[in-house]
Amino acid sequence: MTPALPKKIPYAKHLAFVLAAFIAYTLFGSFAMPPIIKQQIGKFAAETLQRKTSIGEVRVNPLLLSVEIKDFALTEHDGAPIVGFKRLFADFELSSLLRFAWTFRAIELEGLDLRGDIAPGGRFNLLELLYSLPKTESKPDAKLPRMLLRRVLLSSGAISFSDRSLAEPATARLEPLDLAIALLTDSDGKIDLAVPVSGDVNDPKFSYGPIIWQAIRTVITRIVTAPFRALGALFGGGGESLEAIAFDPGRAALLPPEQEKLKHVAEGLAKRQQLRLVAEGQTGPADRAALQQRDVARAVNSRLGRAPAAATQDPDPVNVADAKTQRALEAVFIERQSEDALAKFIADVAKSRNREVSRVNAALALIGTASADREFYGALLKRLNETAQVPDAALAQLAGDRARAVTGHMTSVLAIAAERAEARVAKAPGEARVKLELDVTTAK
Repeated sequence: MTPALPKKIPYAKHLAFVLAAFIAYTLFGSFAMPPIIKQQIGKFAAETLQRKTSIGEVRVNPLLLSVEIKDFALTEHDGAPIVGFKRLFADFELSSLLRFAWTFRAIELEGLDLRGDIAPGGRFNLLELLYSLPKTESKPDAKLPRMLLRRVLLSSGAISFSDRSLAEPATARLEPLDLAIALLTDSDGKIDLAVPVSGDVNDPKFSYGPIIWQAIRTVITRIVTAPFRALGALFGGGGESLEAIAFDPGRAALLPPEQEKLKHVAEGLAKRQQLRLVAEGQTGPADRAALQQRDVARAVNSRLGRAPAAATQDPDPVNVADAKTQRALEAVFIERQSEDALAKFIADVAKSRNREVSRVNAALALIGTASADREFYGALLKRLNETAQVPDAALAQLAGDRARAVTGHMTSVLAIAAERAEARVAKAPGEARVKLELDVTTAK
């Protein structure tokens, strides 16, 4: 019996055509479009804008309708930079056809570098660039094309201005751009920047140019470098004091006055939803000294047979007037150094004060009779404290505990979202504090 032949696939030619078209579209978009885009941008800049461009890389995803451009730069013919960026990503939505509007799921711009310059003759490069764009005549009732942006992300970047037309050339730089914009933008999305200008406007020699430039530069610098101080009103009027949260030496517990500071910080963050807090835990010399003293006190208490204090608890203080404590101090010194080292230390103390050291008697110490030479045992305790070894890991742990104490209070007590409070450990020694910084939130 002859087996039945398989039936023909319905619309095989149509399916093959669709598949071939899809493959051709994908290949063309992925491999042909990047060099075309690169070439067209360079051509537009050279012929229309009369300027030069350089582009590092162009990527196109025809399936997701996204374009990515890296390392773009637009310059004058002499090489003077005008605008550039490290990365531009545009994610286009096909729903634009239904919405009758250009719709982008996301536009991300990283490392923007915009440089405005007024030449000695008064030529403003950005204004000239604007004038060089092609002009099109439009009808009086023509409407601008609709555009919908679901998410716009500006990462790092800077804007620079220079005015070389003044008798004294002036410059101003806004950096980092994303942080400055976030600091200046209120909850309604508005920027209200008060620029202080002083001088006698009735003076014929009065010039607005240099003063405006200087004022803008001063305001921008203060906002970016010291945001708490510059935006004092936003944080309850005491911005400068909010830049750091103080701690007792060797401790990571938040003190009541510092908790009040964090309350003002939380109120400011509530008004700037695009900002987040970075708490950088630090330690300083006072912390090392406190940990050394605590280490010695624990060792002495252990020699006295007292139960060791918990990690969060202070050991009993060292009483150099107590007989058994005096014996314990000598024993700890010998244990950590040697009997010869103790003998040398005794000789050095006697020589420095020109008087023999009176040590505690071992037998009399059993009945509580201490040495009257408290000066010596105070010096012995001081030497033990100074030579106690505190590992760097212990200081790093303390710094981290402080940072986490701040962020934990912000999130658990003051109801700040966890992604808006980050704890870090300082890379270099500082002070017994947590330094507060503001950054732009990356939450989507």
